[in-house]
Amino acid sequence: MFHTILVPLDGSELAERALPYAEVLARASRCRILLLRVVPATHVILGDPMTDQAKAVREAESYLADVVARLKTPQIIESAVFIGDPADSIVEEVGLRNVDLIVMSTHGRSGLGRWVYGSVADQVMRRAMVPVLLIPASCRAEWWSHRPSRVLVPLDGSDLATTALPMASKLVSWLGGELFLLRVIVPTTPVYADGAPHTGIDRESERDVARQYLEEVAAGLREGGQNVKLVDAYGPAPAMIAATAADQQVDLIAMSTHGRGGITRLLMGSVATGVVQQASVPVLIVPSASSRDLRDEPDVARTTDEATARR
Repeated sequence: MFHTILVPLDGSELAERALPYAEVLARASRCRILLLRVVPATHVILGDPMTDQAKAVREAESYLADVVARLKTPQIIESAVFIGDPADSIVEEVGLRNVDLIVMSTHGRSGLGRWVYGSVADQVMRRAMVPVLLIPASCRAEWWSHRPSRVLVPLDGSDLATTALPMASKLVSWLGGELFLLRVIVPTTPVYADGAPHTGIDRESERDVARQYLEEVAAGLREGGQNVKLVDAYGPAPAMIAATAADQQVDLIAMSTHGRGGITRLLMGSVATGVVQQASVPVLIVPSASSRDLRDEPDVARTTDEATARR
């Protein structure tokens, strides 16, 4: 599935926490890893080796060489140093090197700056046209070290939300394990014309609709040999997705960057951002356009389309 995995680093231990996850995926897909260190362009004086910036570039090159020497993966590992804005450089490198996955920590720091969620990681997640695997600072999950993998895919009933399914399914097929489909029922408080709250919401009816939808989506996956489990939850979407991941002991949350339903929304800057902020496992963000070439399992595509049509 992957050919080149890009891992941006800033010299910090927090940023390096992305490396083990990149190694697992590189071994599984037999692809290369590209390590990128970005030196901010502030006060660059080209051609003058005595400047602090030139020294920083040399230090970045030396640092990447040390990281390469430490990695144990048998896959091809390359490294590159960019001068410029970190987010711009990461996005540009994706196009230059035909990168098809970015793996990065949501936090990191060095003498040259900070990669704080809402800054570099946030910009990359918003702008990259390839999937981005984000490793939250609170992540403690060790991938597939003691049991088969578990991947959670939140769905909101839209076609766009299902675009994360092909990649999630392939990851489970590669590594073995289970695929969890989650539908979150977000509470609402309808009001009468006089402003009084209406509490007569039929939660069980909403749950029945959610379960029926999940069953329809799961049918094609099961026909393809996937081990699929269904989960529903009631509450705020980001919190419920993160809580379900913890309750089900999943190893990865995979979700699309866009989606909509009658109640929920999986929009960048909204649910996806909240999930990354609250999750204790890696979160794979799949842009809707990037998954179309992975829909090579007709049962999955047909079933999700039919489920959406009957919703």
